[in-house]
Amino acid sequence: MVKFRAYGKKKWERSRVGLYCALVVLLIHCSFPVLGQSSLDLPPALEETVGCVQLCWDILDDAGDQVWSAWTNYRSLSFFSGIVPSQDILINPPGYPSGGFVRITPPEADFPIYSRRPSPESRIWAGSFYYSVGDKRVRAVRFPVPTRDYSQASYESAVQRFLGQDPDGRFQRLFYHQGFITSVILHEAFHVWQSEQNAGKIRGANHETPLLPHSDRDRLLREEGETLTLLFTTTDSIASYRLASDFLRIRKERYRTLTEEDIHFERRNEYVEGLATYIETKSLFVYFDEVDPSLSSLMEEFRVAQIRAVAQDNRSETEAQVRCYFFGMALGFALDHLYGDHWKVEILKDGVYLDVLLEEVVKKKRGSAGLTY
Repeated sequence: MVKFRAYGKKKWERSRVGLYCALVVLLIHCSFPVLGQSSLDLPPALEETVGCVQLCWDILDDAGDQVWSAWTNYRSLSFFSGIVPSQDILINPPGYPSGGFVRITPPEADFPIYSRRPSPESRIWAGSFYYSVGDKRVRAVRFPVPTRDYSQASYESAVQRFLGQDPDGRFQRLFYHQGFITSVILHEAFHVWQSEQNAGKIRGANHETPLLPHSDRDRLLREEGETLTLLFTTTDSIASYRLASDFLRIRKERYRTLTEEDIHFERRNEYVEGLATYIETKSLFVYFDEVDPSLSSLMEEFRVAQIRAVAQDNRSETEAQVRCYFFGMALGFALDHLYGDHWKVEILKDGVYLDVLLEEVVKKKRGSAGLTY
């Protein structure tokens, strides 16, 4: 995997001083003072929620040029979370929201914060939350409150679904770190920007008919996943081109077993969910490289496990869609290495997808690298 330039610690130190944003959900119980210990009149979990949003902004302030330089309006977004059924929180709306929200922002805050009691929501999930400011409908980034229980449940799910086992509990440290908890915020926030750039391309990223088992396709999918894993982790340019060539050859053979609808579903979801996963992953690599490089190593190891795991199961629509998160992410890193930043301009165009851009750059390199595709 390609490493990124490091940058100074001053920004993160300011975050830790101002909002203690470096370690919010610790393995030991602690409270997280945001903008003053009790100034928000919120339970600790919701104060931590404010801190996660602030850290998300800080990460993008410092790493944005490396991650996706055209995405610059992230500080204009609003965010929604809550503890059902007791209280909701709305952060940074563009005006006074309707729907029972009351402003609780302390004077020292840089952005408005609103609360609603009790919460009328049935549950809080990752996605979008719509509310009104006057006669304007506004979209907020919705995400779960970063409680200890949430971190533990996420960790246990990851062990079962992707890791298989974690006997020494090494990965638990990753799941309890505030930086990793912000990944869902980064992911969903990027979806908002994606839809603003090309709404038609992000619509319809779904599928109605699960793929039936197919021995050749399943074998090719495993080979495709293993090749993509190697492509994600290599830093050698010539090896990267050869692995990209192998990946494209295997994918082309697998696509012969799919319908045009299936292929479009896969490419569109790699664009939608894969790019958002790329954003969260690259942002956290940059952040972790600065605050704790050992977390970068854990993050890379976890992503490799996810790529390999999702390449093993092709039996349902859910598995097919989950695969697109991690295959698309890995293709984004491959394009960083082989195509250069301009791929982030090209990918927003209609009819352009990640594997299409990878094929384009591989064909240009074919002569000098001895490629087989």
